[in-house]
Amino acid sequence: MKCNAYHTRKRNRYLDPTTVAHLTGKWPENNGTIEEEYGVCYGTKECDECSCGGDRVRCDFYPKVSLKSRVLESCETRLIQAKDNLLYSKGNDDTLRKKRNQVEVCEYILEAVKQYKE
Repeated sequence: MKCNAYHTRKRNRYLDPTTVAHLTGKWPENNGTIEEEYGVCYGTKECDECSCGGDRVRCDFYPKVSLKSRVLESCETRLIQAKDNLLYSKGNDDTLRKKRNQVEVCEYILEAVKQYKE
């Protein structure tokens, strides 16, 4: 699930030019300045640095958010597996009719879970 509070910022990191020259064997063109991108969470008061990468399952700051996301992912996976098992199982006409109804229920619940995730 995508996190709406995740954003990226850029910052300049300064390295000692002599250290860079010693490690790489040549003098750095930009005096040892490296521009790097890092993630921040707009859901915190100070916009703290975040390592979730925009994935709510890996939320660093809010355990409830990550738990809810994991539960939804697990439900979705199990429903897809149940639907596939029903679709590819064999039986007589009466059991196949019941299984088709169960597949429709699985699809309905899957659609509700997908809408809830968004």
